[in-house]
Amino acid sequence: MADRAGLLATLLLAAVLAGSTPRARAATIQQPLPGLVGARAAAMGDAYVAAPTAGPGHFHNPAALSLLRDVRLFAQTNVTSRDTVEMDPKGIAYGWRRWGMAWGNRIAEDTRGIADYTYLSAGVGANSRVALGVAAKFWRSHPWPRFQALGGSPSYDIGALVAASAEWTFGARVSQLTRGARPRAAEAGMWREGDDYALGASVAASTEDGVRTRVGVEWRPAPRLAFRGGARGVAPTAGVGLALGASDVDLTWTRYEGVSLLIVGVSASLAR
Repeated sequence: MADRAGLLATLLLAAVLAGSTPRARAATIQQPLPGLVGARAAAMGDAYVAAPTAGPGHFHNPAALSLLRDVRLFAQTNVTSRDTVEMDPKGIAYGWRRWGMAWGNRIAEDTRGIADYTYLSAGVGANSRVALGVAAKFWRSHPWPRFQALGGSPSYDIGALVAASAEWTFGARVSQLTRGARPRAAEAGMWREGDDYALGASVAASTEDGVRTRVGVEWRPAPRLAFRGGARGVAPTAGVGLALGASDVDLTWTRYEGVSLLIVGVSASLAR
């Protein structure tokens, strides 16, 4: 019953988000950077570039797709302060052997404008320790009178993961923000995975936001329960995760654009 309830919640939320489109509020277009994408990542301060976790993780580092041995459906929304900030990414990821691929839509709106990007991502394990990945990001214009299946003005992310041991992973990503220009954003970090905890830390730099540090921690006191906390720059983050059969439900609280956000994220395995 828990398996069916969790999967149904995921499918319903994904269906709602598939039809969501932000209101056109400003002419400025946000750059395609993965802030607040993935409720677990957001609860851990967005310190996710080295996380050996696929699904929503491909927004932070497409190389993580090489570790996926599953089909994952994921969706997210914030349920507070939507008059100021809307964050509604969703997608699906598939992995087989050392290969993985994903489709995702990072759709968001805040005081800087609308960020609506379609991601087509792929990752591959070069060997047992090194994985590489790339994401093509297509900008979707707003307002637009017709449905946009893909978008235009493509830019890219290139990522890498290095497993130094079973516990330590290091990751990096460079991001092109404007088609035809040099990459103007980068992030590098580490991840430590323990029996009942995880730690992440990274440094991100971009021409848009300058240099920011990100740190996060997760403690798992029980197999189906996780508590999380961190900081995205000076913004605090916190959250809790529940495993319901083949589905995960994550709740995150953080400060962003001067308001408090409560984020709900769901992720379901379609292969289990």
